[in-house]
Amino acid sequence: MKNQFDSVVVMEPESRALPKGAPVRDEVVRLVREKRYEEALAVLYQARSESPGDRELQASIERIKEFLAGAYAKRLGGLDKVAGPIPMSAGRSPDALLVARYVDGSSTFDDIAQMCPLGRLRTLQVLVGLYTGREVASPFSERTSPTVGERTSPSVSERTSPAISEMTPAPVRRAFDTMPEAGADMAPPTMPARGVQRRPQEPPPDSKPFTLPVAESAEDRRYREAFARGTAAFVQRRYAEAIEAFEACARMRPGDAGASVMLRRAQRERDLGG
Repeated sequence: MKNQFDSVVVMEPESRALPKGAPVRDEVVRLVREKRYEEALAVLYQARSESPGDRELQASIERIKEFLAGAYAKRLGGLDKVAGPIPMSAGRSPDALLVARYVDGSSTFDDIAQMCPLGRLRTLQVLVGLYTGREVASPFSERTSPTVGERTSPSVSERTSPAISEMTPAPVRRAFDTMPEAGADMAPPTMPARGVQRRPQEPPPDSKPFTLPVAESAEDRRYREAFARGTAAFVQRRYAEAIEAFEACARMRPGDAGASVMLRRAQRERDLGG
């Protein structure tokens, strides 16, 4: 089956997805042909950090992100599907615990992707891990990327359906992974860490996939705390408190999608008498 992504991103020399002559072009083309899309995205992030004004690099990043989001959505059964109960065997990484707070039995995967402060793509990655039992590790972000050519953790193509990866042999993994393999995880989260462990160890604090910026401003801290208060109040059905907290977030960051979505939901639940 021909991969729909081949016609969109850097598959041929005449492709317009990357600037001609870009030093990273050959590396990205190779990674895309090997269906290692997350790694290709990491290489592009690194290149953009060195050339922040390059619009073609940004266009390439957006195309790969769009494809990955679509691939994750397909594995979840569609973004308009309501997120059901999380399996007991799901991982407990910091990202997983954060995303799990937004699974309330009524929110769709799209709602959660908009509300969660991890960002749309990373939230969908974590949701795939929660519902399939296999963490989709993100050892890079827009702030940190691996060295060009260095192997990272398995990409979505190595863990997705045959429609995406049936024609590609699994690449050899190297020791860059920052999160453990969760494929053999069959024990509940409460299983004691004794004897032969069947659950992976959680990553150490200095290698968490999601960390706050090192130089967090006072305003960033106030926003984060207000959003956390609002989320906790919403989950506990204290909608008036939730509205107050999310209104404060909206004042601090006008136009913020996460605060706007949560504010509308809290107002709707309050009006319905929830």
